[in-house]
This record gives sequence, structure tokens and C-alpha cells, in this order.
Amino acid sequence: MSNQPKSHNPIAAQSKITVYSRYLQQIKQRFILGMSVLSLTGCAIAAYQLVTVQVILLSVCLLLGAYCLTSIGITVGFHRYFSHKTFQTTRPIQIALAILGSMAEQGSVTAWVSVHRCHHQYSDKLGDPHSPHLHGSGLQGNLRELWYARIGWLLDSQLPNSMLFAKDLQQDAVIAQINRLYVVWISLGIVIPSILGLLLIQTWLSAFQELVWGGLARLFFSSHSIAVMSSTRLPIPGVAAPLQWTTAAPITLGFPCLPWEKAGITITMAFPSQPNLGWSSGKWNWVTGSFGC
Repeated sequence: MSNQPKSHNPIAAQSKITVYSRYLQQIKQRFILGMSVLSLTGCAIAAYQLVTVQVILLSVCLLLGAYCLTSIGITVGFHRYFSHKTFQTTRPIQIALAILGSMAEQGSVTAWVSVHRCHHQYSDKLGDPHSPHLHGSGLQGNLRELWYARIGWLLDSQLPNSMLFAKDLQQDAVIAQINRLYVVWISLGIVIPSILGLLLIQTWLSAFQELVWGGLARLFFSSHSIAVMSSTRLPIPGVAAPLQWTTAAPITLGFPCLPWEKAGITITMAFPSQPNLGWSSGKWNWVTGSFGC
């Protein structure tokens, strides 16, 4: 008999593709709770300043700029490059994408890739780590699906085995080191805007202001935007359930410079066997400097 507790995660039934650690689960739960409270507090302060007209142009620019960069780290880096290898690039760009993606606070690079590759292999079937389609029907089932796909799976004790799903990244010494410094990158993503505010305006108030806007508020949006799309579908009469994923795209707060990639993610969620659809041939790829992938 196994001593492992029962898990609500459908992936738990396939122990070979998961690892279990109660200790890691507790650390992960505390970390997620702490970062959620911190980023939500920053977002609330930013919203108050916006309503009371206490915000300056620099704050907005740092928020949008930092959000755009971390979104590139997730969509182009974690998703297109590290998960699907849809293009080739140089080592400096690999490092930059891995660090920027880590700053988005959606998981370390190997953890994110492990979950995403596992999702593609078992999409909406037993083994999918965050499917919203395996938890019953009706209003109660839909609420369980929404909770599990948005938050519940993050708190689960069963983790996709990174040595199975991201072995190539584990064996890459540089990426493995970036993976180990995950908390450092998150911290830098919060602190760097504050340092810029201090250097540009030269007051401690501006340092706090940019800590809130470019750091914490940005963290809230970058850590939640794609996750909202990953867990939300809007039912449309006559439209098949997989295609309903694409209707969630407008609520992800995706920065305009990435419309093709946001669409690409929603398409690959609807058609998990076609990971390359997001970068269709004939489109200029600024990372590789070439057309197509």
C-alpha cells in the first residue's frame, strides 16, 4: 500500500510521470500564497493611485515595458523555444528568454516546460496536469473545473516528472543553473524597476512608486494573464469545446506586441497535436531572424 495521500489531480493516477513530495508541496503552497498576496497588494496600491491621479508616465511605461518583456520570456521563450523547439537561436538569447520567463513568476523554466509538455501529451485526458474538463458537469462541476485549472493544480502534491518531460533542459548546465536561481530572477524583476525609478527621478518616493508599478503590479498581471487563458473557456452555442479556449484570449490582458503568440497559445490549446500553428510559415521570426520556423 502506498503512503502517498490521494490527490485530486488526474495525473496522480499515473505515478511514473509524476513525482511526489509533501515537503515541496508545502513550500510551493506557501510561496504561491505569499507571492499572490504581495502582487495583489501592489496591484491594489497601483489601482488606488490611478483613480486618485497619483501616477506618472514613467510608472505606466515601466509597467507596460516590464510586462511586455516577461510576456516574451513566457510566450517566445518558455512556450515556443524551450517547450516546443520551434526555432533555433543563440545562447545569449536562450539565457535572456529563460531569465525573462522566470521573472513572470509562472514557474521555473524546467517546471513550466514539464507541465506544458505533459499537458500536450495528455491534453484533456487522464494525465493532463491542469485540464478544466475532467471534474464533472453542471454548475458545480464547472466551478470545480475553474478552480482546479486556475489554482487547484498549483497546490497539488503531484508534479510532472521533469526528468521525463524536461530532461534536455536538466542536462543543459546553463539552463539548469538559471532554473535553480528562479527566486533570484523573480526578485530582480521586482527590484529593477525600483532602481530605475530611483536613478531617473532620484527620490525614495519614486523608488517605491516604481516598485509598486513596474514590480508588484506587473508581477500580478504577468503571473495571471496566461493562467487565466489556460483555465477559462466561454461557452458558445454550436462551437466545439476545444475551440471555446480561443474566446478567452481577449481577457488575458496580452500586450499588443504579442497578438500572434497569444493566438498561437490558444490555438495549440485547442489543437494540442499542432504546436507550430502559432508561428505559421511566412511570418517573420524576430528571434531567429528568418521567415517561418
